[in-house]
Amino acid sequence: MKSLFYLTAITLLITAINACKKNTNVDLTSTLKGTWIGKIAGGLDVPSGPCTISFQDGNKITMTTSILNDSPYKGLWRINGNTLMVDSLVSSVKPSEKFKFTAAINGNRIEGTWANTNSQFGGSFYVDKQ
Repeated sequence: MKSLFYLTAITLLITAINACKKNTNVDLTSTLKGTWIGKIAGGLDVPSGPCTISFQDGNKITMTTSILNDSPYKGLWRINGNTLMVDSLVSSVKPSEKFKFTAAINGNRIEGTWANTNSQFGGSFYVDKQ
């Protein structure tokens, strides 16, 4: 009978300890939704051109920037760990123009690189949550 009591007490203690642990898995999907504003550059230049990215429901993304002719580019985004990936961002004006990017998510800042899927041209960018 004593062993059953001790087993129950230990089980309750372990359950209580696990219930008190903080959840370290952050849902980045809800964190991303909204408007992010920053800078973008081509080649090795320091990002200086305006860039706006909007994350919507359904993993939809819209990006506008003067470096890419102010055309709204639309696509889908996904997350792998703390990395944001967009495999195909398509121009709404010139559908043959497609870009992709990979970026690190660090709190209210996203910073990464982009590339034209049809050539070697690319650059870097950063955006901050508004």
